Amino acid sequence: NKNYSACLQTSQLLLKYDSHNPQNLYLRAESSKLTGNLQEALTYVNFYLDCFPDDESAVYLKVQVLYESQDYRNALIELNKLIDLNSSKKEYFILRGETYFLLESWKLAADDYSMALDIYPFLPDVWYKIGVCQHNQNNSEKACHAWKKAAGMKNRQAAEMLFKYCAE
Repeated sequence: NKNYSACLQTSQLLLKYDSHNPQNLYLRAESSKLTGNLQEALTYVNFYLDCFPDDESAVYLKVQVLYESQDYRNALIELNKLIDLNSSKKEYFILRGETYFLLESWKLAADDYSMALDIYPFLPDVWYKIGVCQHNQNNSEKACHAWKKAAGMKNRQAAEMLFKYCAE
């Protein structure tokens, strides 16, 4: 129902009545994130990860909280752990790529986007972002190639960049 405040209230009750169940910590962290209380979400997910440090979904939740909090340095640390836990998820590479992109680390962002495309090549937004990364590294040929791929998948921004920078 997307009634996140009711979800938060339920998670509070679960913790109150069954405080020894660690799954309730995770639910509280998740519901806190959904209601926008990122600091509280981080607190509860950290409690949960103290018990289960290799729980992939909890590490991913922590990464999302850190990313939304704009704590990119710690998000990158956790993303590295997450990718060590499971390197087969394109979402993890995309999120790390997005983080590097925001930090203007063009090469690292392009490398992560490429890893995501190795897993699943039909991601027009990722092709577009690789083009931007290559463009910012003064590699016009690779940028134009990436934008051409993205434009072929109906990415409008890529088509605009293609016409602007890759006129032949």
